Amino acid sequence: MNYRDLIPASATDDDLVWILDDQLKLVWANAAWQDFARANRGEDIAHPENQKLNLLDHLSGSQRERWKSISTMLLDGRLKRHEEEFICPAPAQRRQYHLSVYPIPNASGRSTWLVHHSRLLPDNRTPPGRLAWQAPGMEGSEVNARSYQRQVMDRQFSLQYVQVACDVQPLQDIGGDVLWHHEYANGQVDFLIADVMGHGETAARIANRILLLLDTLTRLQTPPAQLIASLNRAMLDPPSARVTYATGILLRLTPQSEQIEIISFGHAAPIFSRGGVLQLEHGPPVGLSDAFVAWSPQVLSLRDLGDRCLLYSDGVTEQFDPAGEMYGRERLARSFARSLDLPLGQALAHLNSDLQTHRGDALVKDDRLLCLLQCNI
Repeated sequence: MNYRDLIPASATDDDLVWILDDQLKLVWANAAWQDFARANRGEDIAHPENQKLNLLDHLSGSQRERWKSISTMLLDGRLKRHEEEFICPAPAQRRQYHLSVYPIPNASGRSTWLVHHSRLLPDNRTPPGRLAWQAPGMEGSEVNARSYQRQVMDRQFSLQYVQVACDVQPLQDIGGDVLWHHEYANGQVDFLIADVMGHGETAARIANRILLLLDTLTRLQTPPAQLIASLNRAMLDPPSARVTYATGILLRLTPQSEQIEIISFGHAAPIFSRGGVLQLEHGPPVGLSDAFVAWSPQVLSLRDLGDRCLLYSDGVTEQFDPAGEMYGRERLARSFARSLDLPLGQALAHLNSDLQTHRGDALVKDDRLLCLLQCNI
């Protein structure tokens, strides 16, 4: 197989092009991609023809789960094409790329390769063809910024048996991290964080849309899996509204109960005070496809997990230091364990301080969200 035959006609020598097989093994990459890998601490994956490495093994927890979902849906036909923007992880440089991923079938019609094509974008440029959804009253960036500030960054919590301490730091003035909760008449609480792919105003518009949809969908109490499935359908209706997707975690807590229901839609698992980092079954992100997918809740005991929980976006775990080393989930879990004797607000400050110490003067490349829950069981 001559993989060069699969290179898109629109690709230039400066574009990054890499190809995975149907086992998600890296089988070919152009010279620009290999240079990019070497410059970003990826020397071990700069020669794919010799090693055929599984790229998922080189991704962090949240990235691994979402790319596993995306790649699987592309290969089995539930998703025809995937596009998103990403920022180069080099700690001292900001470069933004637009990535397109699509499957190539063999003679039998079965998808065999996934072609990834990234082109460099000038900073703050929105690629052609991207749509920005607007809710009534959210026309214009100023209104949208105020809405995001009020609904996410300044969100207030007044819950009977759950204490909350949160910090949202968008990469720009506004961003795509979502923080939402709803308390039902029977005392049950749904608590959700989500991470919209992208940055800035476009991501904030989608974040605001998710909040609006969740507020609408929870007027009637439904099982957690049905709530996430309904959110997915709503994000794809009408089809022109689809501009991006989101990963996230939904927790449902019940008063006077040790049980907690947890659903992950392609997001990194929570960390608990006694149970550590959870091993969760992950459903796909929402907003990717209207094909049938299932989100299955896991019912667990807070007696086993512990009464304090940490939720976070990948802007935290994927923060690099000046040498290009990622903060990572393991380091976050250790910092969380050291904070358990502190009051919730002080524990949050401890986590932020540890992250800042790691970052040093390296650039911040993504929105960041940290959220601590203390459940009184």
